[in-house]
Amino acid sequence: MKKKSLLFLLPLFVFLSVGAQIYEAEEGALVGVQKASSRSGFSGSGYITGFDNENDRVTLTFSWENEGKYQLYIGYAAPYGDKKNNVWVNGEHIAEVQFLNGTRFTEVNVGKIVLQEGENTLSVVNSWGWFELDYIRIAEALPSAEWSIPTSPVNPEASPEAVRLYQFLRYHFGKTTFAGQFQSEDKSYTANNSDIRYIHQITGKYPALYGNDLIDYSPSRIEFGASSQATDDVIKWYKNLGGMVTLTWHWNAPTDLPNTSEQPWWSGFYTRATTFDLAWVLAHPESEKYALLLRDIDAIAQQLKRLQAENIPVLWRPLHEAEGAWFWWGAKGPEPCVQLWRLLYDRITRHHAINNLLWVWTTTDSPFALEWYPGDDYVDILGVDVYLSNGNYSASAILFDNLRNLFEGKRMLTMSENGTLPSPEKMVAQEARWLYNCTWVGDFVFDPEVNSVGHKIAFFNHAEITTLDEMQAAWEAYTGVDGKKKRRNPEVYPNPAMNRVTFRLNPQELPEKITLVAATGKETLLFCSNEMQQELNLSLDGIGPGFYLVRFYFAHSVQNHKLQIINSR
Repeated sequence: MKKKSLLFLLPLFVFLSVGAQIYEAEEGALVGVQKASSRSGFSGSGYITGFDNENDRVTLTFSWENEGKYQLYIGYAAPYGDKKNNVWVNGEHIAEVQFLNGTRFTEVNVGKIVLQEGENTLSVVNSWGWFELDYIRIAEALPSAEWSIPTSPVNPEASPEAVRLYQFLRYHFGKTTFAGQFQSEDKSYTANNSDIRYIHQITGKYPALYGNDLIDYSPSRIEFGASSQATDDVIKWYKNLGGMVTLTWHWNAPTDLPNTSEQPWWSGFYTRATTFDLAWVLAHPESEKYALLLRDIDAIAQQLKRLQAENIPVLWRPLHEAEGAWFWWGAKGPEPCVQLWRLLYDRITRHHAINNLLWVWTTTDSPFALEWYPGDDYVDILGVDVYLSNGNYSASAILFDNLRNLFEGKRMLTMSENGTLPSPEKMVAQEARWLYNCTWVGDFVFDPEVNSVGHKIAFFNHAEITTLDEMQAAWEAYTGVDGKKKRRNPEVYPNPAMNRVTFRLNPQELPEKITLVAATGKETLLFCSNEMQQELNLSLDGIGPGFYLVRFYFAHSVQNHKLQIINSR
C-alpha cells in the first residue's frame, strides 16, 4: 500500500520550447543540501545534491504573471537507482515524483500545477533522497485527453445488476465522489469496534461503498485454521443498507510458504514471505503448482457465486499494487502478472459463469504502467492506492490528470484505496473528481493524526461527497430500484438510459402492453401482450434525448415510470 506517481522522461533539449520558464535549483533556498558541479551535462552553474535526510529540500520562490494551470518539468540525474521524492507548490503537497535511474541529466514531466498571480513557491523535498536536482521548468499546460469511457462493462455477459451499477457510476463520474470505507475482515460492520460503525458514529453517515478482503478464503490460510465472515457481512450490508460493494484479495501464495518466525504463513501474500515463482508456474500448466493456482481461484469463485446468487454487483479488485512487486503476483514483472489477470478473468467469467463483477485494475502513472495493464478487454475501472503523510489531504490532482492522459480517457478513475481522505474542495477546484475513495482499515480510520475527527466529519457531510443515504436516492432515481434493493414492479433500468433500457417484470403480474409517452403527449406502443416476458430489452436507436413516461397497462391499473434518455457522454 504505497503511493505511486507519474513520470514521462523527455530529452533534455525540450526545455528550449517557446514560452517555458526555467528556474535553476542552485538559485533556490537550500536546506541540508549543497551545490555541486562535478557531473557533466547540467544547466546553469551547477546542480543540487545531498538529499539524504528527512527535511532536505530546495525551495524556489518566483513571481508569476497569470493565475492558471501550467506544466511542470524537473531536470535531474538519479545515479543511485530509481528514487521518489516530493514536490510542494505554495505549501501544498502535489506529487511524489519518481526519478528513474540514470547517470545523465534528463527531464521528467511531473504534470499540471496551479500557479497564482504574484509570488509562488515550489519545493522539492527529500523522501527517498539520493538524486541530483538540476532545475525546474514551467511551460504552457498540455491538453488533457478527452473522456471516451465505454457505455457498458467489458464482460459481454455481465449481469443486469453489474450493467446498471456500471452505468450508474459512469453517469455520476465527474459529478461527485462516492465515499467508501473498508471493513476489517475479522469483524462485522455492525460490531461495536468496526471501522464502518465508527465512521457512522462520528459523522452520522454511512459510506456509499463498503470494502472488504477475501484474504482468509485463500486455501493456504485455511490450512492453518483461518476463517472469514467477509462474504456473510457483504450480504448483510447489501440486504440491510443497500450500499455498493468492493472486494480485494490479499491472495496468500498457493504454496511455498517458509512459515518461519520472520515470515509466518499469514504474511504469505508478500513477496518476501514465499518462494512461489509465478513465471515458472504459468510456463508449466501441467504442474502441481499450476493446479494449486486454479484451486485457489476456484475457492474464491465459490464466494463470488454466493454474492451473484444474491444479485449483488461487486467492484472486484484482485492482484492490486502489482507494479510495486511487494506482493508475489507482481514479483516476476509485468508479463506473468498480466497473464495471471487474464487467467483469473477467464476462469471466473467463463469457467464459473460469474457475471456480477466489475473489474478494477490498480495501476500507477509511472512510465511502466501500460506494460502492467491487462488491456481494455479485461478492465472496467482504473484504481490507484494513495497513501500520503498524516494530515495530508491532497486531492492528488496531478495523479488524476496523469492517469487520464496515460490511459487516453478510456476508463473511470477511482482512489481504490487510501490513507488520508482527499479534500473535497481541492478535488473540485483542481478537477480531480475521483469516482470513489475507499479508506483502509485500522489507524487510517481511528487515528486522528492520520485523519482528524473534524476532517472525517467534514468529508462525509460535504456537498460534493455522496454517502449511503444520498447514494440510495440517486440510485432509485437512476434505476427505479430503492437503495435496499426492494424491487418495484415493474423495474426500469438504467435510468437515465443511453443506448438501451431494460424492463424487468413480475412473471406473476405481466402487463397487457407497454407504451412510451413523449413530452408532446404522443404515445407509442413498445410491447404487446404476446411479447411479454420477465425481462424485456429495448434499443433506444432513433429515440431522441429527453424525458418520457414508460406506461405499463395492467388488467386493473396503469403504472407510469419516468424515463430520461440522454446522449452518450
